[in-house]
Amino acid sequence: MAFLFVDALVFLPLVAAIDQWLGDTDSHIQYSPSEQRPKDSCTNVTDSACEGRWWGVGDDATFHLAYVRTWGKGTSMKLPFQGSGITVIGIYDVDGARAFATVDDAHEASLDFTSSTGRQLNQTVYAVDGLATDAAHVLAIWYDDTSYGDASTGRRYVNLDAFIVSFPDTLFGPFPDPSHPLPTGTTSSVPVVASGPSSTSTTSAVPSQSSSHGGFSPKMGDPSKSCSRLTASQDPLQQSLSP
Repeated sequence: MAFLFVDALVFLPLVAAIDQWLGDTDSHIQYSPSEQRPKDSCTNVTDSACEGRWWGVGDDATFHLAYVRTWGKGTSMKLPFQGSGITVIGIYDVDGARAFATVDDAHEASLDFTSSTGRQLNQTVYAVDGLATDAAHVLAIWYDDTSYGDASTGRRYVNLDAFIVSFPDTLFGPFPDPSHPLPTGTTSSVPVVASGPSSTSTTSAVPSQSSSHGGFSPKMGDPSKSCSRLTASQDPLQQSLSP
């Protein structure tokens, strides 16, 4: 006769990640200079009108090729956020410039927006994760003036499309503390659930470089991957942001 003794049952919680998408027109983004040129106004104008300015491109209502771009010198942007990571989505093109990016004045990287094969949409140009979730962070991006080109040599642009703030949690644990919400006024919110054991790693956040284009490997919210949406009543993030 055989006996089976059970001493304990161990449950491994599933790891969940809530991705908060911020469009390039989100009110939390601080562009410098703050006054932008009118949308689509800098296609064929003199240098003085658009040099060192930001402006929008495309249709924000339909999101058809809607993004923001700058032709330096001296332009920059900042985005305060709270979460475990952030991903910057941009556009590469033959007339792309270079820029620098940091989170909390650390994790500095040089971003190259050039492409030898034409326009490439939905590119992860910068990503950092492993940040403390109980503290505020600031993403900063500024134009690399050494990549500047004037009208005679060929203008060079930095093209930014969206920002993805990630806040991981567990399905069986509490969702983000409402007293520390993610930025409000976002264009959309996409909860993403992935299976796997929870981690207790406390290693500092370090962006991992990609072997292609000198950029960064996608870590969060890959736009090419679809994911199911929760209804407003099911989405705890939306509930925490509701007035």
